[in-house]
Amino acid sequence: MPLDLKLNQRVTLEIPDADPPVRYTSRIEAVESDALLLAAPTVRLNPVPIQPGVSLRVTLFHNGGAHAFTTQVRDRDLVPMPVLRVELPERLEALQRRQYFRQPASVRTLCRASDTVQALVEGLTRNLGGGGICLRTRDIESASNLLAQTANREPVWVEVVLPDRPIAALAVLAWSRSDLEEGYIDLGLDFVDLSDSERERLIRFLFVLQREALRKGS
Repeated sequence: MPLDLKLNQRVTLEIPDADPPVRYTSRIEAVESDALLLAAPTVRLNPVPIQPGVSLRVTLFHNGGAHAFTTQVRDRDLVPMPVLRVELPERLEALQRRQYFRQPASVRTLCRASDTVQALVEGLTRNLGGGGICLRTRDIESASNLLAQTANREPVWVEVVLPDRPIAALAVLAWSRSDLEEGYIDLGLDFVDLSDSERERLIRFLFVLQREALRKGS
């Protein structure tokens, strides 16, 4: 697939060698002849110390679908802004979206248009599956802002707060439904870059919920 990487395009960065894998949001700052400049991810406004030689899994929304590539950090620059220089990939790998069962579940979830608090939406899932979630929020203003920012199917950052630790993933808005009388908006979100290990952890959690529901119904 020919590369058509765009400046300021949002991406996710995963450090697959970490245990558990660590994921951050970033964006493309520049495309050089043999390298790609990515904004250094931050935590509480402080750059994450990702060292040269670290392998990264980069996921982006490209030509209407999710794609990814594996690369390595060459070096870091701090001026005029913190960036990571990584090896430019020769091609992108298309990520296939598969069908997964959905389980009714009420799990606290955060959703935002970027790695900032801008248009931060908080709510509870109505159902949850390996392929995505239905999120209900009563923060009408923030949800409306998020919908406006994703009018062109821009991906959003989703964090599902599971009991052991959160699952973070890039997702696209599949649909929305509002009931302003009742004071809520439902958002249907499809995961586009959830790693296999994190998906398996999510599905194990759903099986536990199923067993509990069956036991209560017996």
